[in-house]
Amino acid sequence: MKCSLVKVAKGLTIAGLLISTMVGNQSHVSALTSSIASAPLVAQQPIAPLKAKLPKSTVLKIQTDIAQRFKVPAKSITIAAAEQRSWRTCLGFALRPGMKVKCPASSMTGWQVVAQSQNRSWVYHTDQTGAVVQLNSTASLPKPSQIPAPELMKGSDAIAVRHDFIVFQSAMTTGFASGYYAVDLAANGEISRRQIAPTSGSPEVIKRVSPKQVQTFMKLVRETNEFANFHQLSYYQPDRVAADAASFQFTAPDDDKGATVMQYTDSDPEQLPINLQRVIRAWDTLIQE
Repeated sequence: MKCSLVKVAKGLTIAGLLISTMVGNQSHVSALTSSIASAPLVAQQPIAPLKAKLPKSTVLKIQTDIAQRFKVPAKSITIAAAEQRSWRTCLGFALRPGMKVKCPASSMTGWQVVAQSQNRSWVYHTDQTGAVVQLNSTASLPKPSQIPAPELMKGSDAIAVRHDFIVFQSAMTTGFASGYYAVDLAANGEISRRQIAPTSGSPEVIKRVSPKQVQTFMKLVRETNEFANFHQLSYYQPDRVAADAASFQFTAPDDDKGATVMQYTDSDPEQLPINLQRVIRAWDTLIQE
């Protein structure tokens, strides 16, 4: 059995999932109410929507940086999405030794921006004014790709983690299935499965791995592949979802009551950022061994 992370469709709320059903030979998508959760998930502090707009000076800096780094005409670069974020530390980047990103010492309000040019896309993190603008190379797709630029998630898109001993969660959010499930990895090595839609169910332990295997996996996720750099990014492919492709949401709670939450459509995994591909493969290996 292949258990992958559940992905959230655009506009999904914590109380409902989009479910594909077959009527005759046609696929229909309907929203089902679901009590997915226990305690609310505290993600990386998304802030309430403000009426502020991304400063034009920040747009210019991003266009100039992409043009210089990747030899792309600045006039061809457009902003696909921009959301204000409350960065906890280091503009939301995963911390690692020797990193070259300029890290503000304190938390601050800023922007998460997705820029694109034809079939290439780049993710940037900035402060509020654009004085600090940093490329998120981990999450970007600088080479021609067959998948669209990532979307930016809202805090309400997150599917809650059922308990604080869960260190990693995958949840299915789109796809042709009679029920959608979340697969949880606990710190003690228990891997459990629970139904989240159309009705919620109790978790059932489906496998046990050693605490060392958990530590190895989480180190690969957090450190080796800088999973925090994918926070609130959605590599969602509407055309594939319309054809009943499965989508998954990954959640990795951290030590300060926050969490990294992201999602993707599982149709062209080789087109995703390489670090995300490694996390997907490592998760599939862990739950299938």
